[in-house]
Amino acid sequence: MEILNDLKLKDAPYPLQKEVPGGPNIYYKFFFGEHGTKRDYALQREHIEQADIVIDESVGWDHDLQRNTQEVIDGRRTPEEELARDNVSLDNSRYAIYLSELQARYNTQKPFGYIDLPLNHHLLEQSTGLLRTFGLQGALYFMYSPANRSHEDFSDFINDWQEYVKAFALIQKQREEYMLSQLDPTVQSIIQNSPDLKDKKEIQVLLVIGAVHTGLYIDLKKKLPDKVSREFSNSPYNFDYESEALRAFMFEKQVDDILLARSLLQRVLQNTLDISSLNFGEFKDSLREIGSEFLTDDVEEVFQSAENREDVPASFLRKIRSKGLDKKFPASRIISLLAA
Repeated sequence: MEILNDLKLKDAPYPLQKEVPGGPNIYYKFFFGEHGTKRDYALQREHIEQADIVIDESVGWDHDLQRNTQEVIDGRRTPEEELARDNVSLDNSRYAIYLSELQARYNTQKPFGYIDLPLNHHLLEQSTGLLRTFGLQGALYFMYSPANRSHEDFSDFINDWQEYVKAFALIQKQREEYMLSQLDPTVQSIIQNSPDLKDKKEIQVLLVIGAVHTGLYIDLKKKLPDKVSREFSNSPYNFDYESEALRAFMFEKQVDDILLARSLLQRVLQNTLDISSLNFGEFKDSLREIGSEFLTDDVEEVFQSAENREDVPASFLRKIRSKGLDKKFPASRIISLLAA
């Protein structure tokens, strides 16, 4: 699979904009957390209430989304009304999460904006192409029965996964450069269109961003060392396996075979398990607890003995039991989920 060779990125980074001379002192605070966690959304609201401007992460946004979100922020539409307009019903497994996200912003009366990749940006199209290509490789692996899969087949699968994550890391770096290039002009536009902010000498900008993107903080801190701070939703903050591998490639570090195998297992489990009974933080922490007992050979056995992709969770549970981990971790949420 030649993902990296086919990936088309910009030759030069997006330029960083400069602050307007004579303008207000603008201070930037990053709140790094997880997506889809009620606790994180509650913490977000505390930070939003203290900010003057809020910048949200929302890859693939459009002006309809921005307008609708602003109506919720202004209190002109309740979170429940917004979900109804988007045809998200109570029986949707993600309803409570979507509701929590909107409740964190409801009636806070804060001007906000997006600096993320908008809908139809070429990097989004490349991300979709990457995922489709890797999906085809996974389908080829599972075409063979367990009896006909060799060690080399699994090694090829892992190598394809590594190439996918590397390529996705390149796209994420480009995405971060784009986001930084949009930060100053977006903030300046918000200030000019917000009467309450025009005459302020100091303005606090909150950036609510997934914790994978700490590179944004590092790069902006270099540019504005005295005006940039950060906070995490948890301390210490533990990344899931896939994010750990992705970040390693983003920071040009080595990723060992164990992490690649564990992160691939996580991806397949997320695609085949209904984890709606857990928030992502619970899923991540529980998987890391069990996954820490799995070496590369253990993960290979899980995949090699699975009849198909959908059988991976059952194969994982069989391996957990054969290693006695159900006895070692009797309260494990992921074991309960696998056994349900």
